[in-house]
Amino acid sequence: MKKAIYGTAMTLAVMLIITSTIAIAGTMEEGEDYSTEIVAGWTAMPPILDGAIGVNEWRDATVIDIAYTVENTTVFSNATVDLYFMNDADWLYVAIRLGYVTNDTVQVALFLGFDADLSGDFEIDSGNDVGIMVMGNSTTSMGMSFGSVAYAMAYEDYPTYEFAISIASFEDEEDIPFCVFAEIYDYNETFVYPIDFDVDFEEVETETDDWAVITLATVPDEDDEQAAQIRATNYGLIMMGVGVVMNVFLIVAYKETILRWIGDGREKILLAFMGVGVIISVLGILQIMYDWIGMII
Repeated sequence: MKKAIYGTAMTLAVMLIITSTIAIAGTMEEGEDYSTEIVAGWTAMPPILDGAIGVNEWRDATVIDIAYTVENTTVFSNATVDLYFMNDADWLYVAIRLGYVTNDTVQVALFLGFDADLSGDFEIDSGNDVGIMVMGNSTTSMGMSFGSVAYAMAYEDYPTYEFAISIASFEDEEDIPFCVFAEIYDYNETFVYPIDFDVDFEEVETETDDWAVITLATVPDEDDEQAAQIRATNYGLIMMGVGVVMNVFLIVAYKETILRWIGDGREKILLAFMGVGVIISVLGILQIMYDWIGMII
């Protein structure tokens, strides 16, 4: 069984590399946030693995984008590939969005590889490293059990993948070499990250020019968490105060105008003005409860 799994993984990787060296229709560039040295974001809220990258569930992640230019604009579009990385004490969370794939009828193969033994070689075939292969709705885990990895894939506007990988798979290492391949069958579209990642299959244990490296985030200091909560509370109180002051000022300074509006049946105008203050106050309450400003910035 192991030989079959490793053989399948090697076959996929061979296809990807052959495609990339013979006929790449698309070209990759370093996007605005492209990096091969990634510090994952710390999260206390694990994402829901459903193949949909929600803004709030991945708000703590470090995001890498890679510009991708295609020639076949009928099936694909010039766009970015977005990679998300974050972790908690037990799991590394990775999300991948292939933004250039705009046709849901194409078959996509995705492979994540991790240099778990830090040898610098790509040794999935020998079981020294770990990886995950996704072909359609079929998923294969290499070098770890499915108790150590969870996965979801969905196609909305483009293929989107979400993974949770047990940190125990990496032997307590904080810096984890990483790469990802993606191939679109029948169209010679191949994505390889990092861009200068090269695999030579002349040797059984293949060598790589370079890996991207994920540095796991550590548990935040309690003082930092308390400071964040204090900031959230302060912002919330300020907003609540502004909303209350606006309405009090409106009532005191424009009492006669308000009475005239009520007498003329124009209460809606009054409610609209006062509604702004109420909304600001409600946003202040939500800020204290959920720190939504922290989610944005």
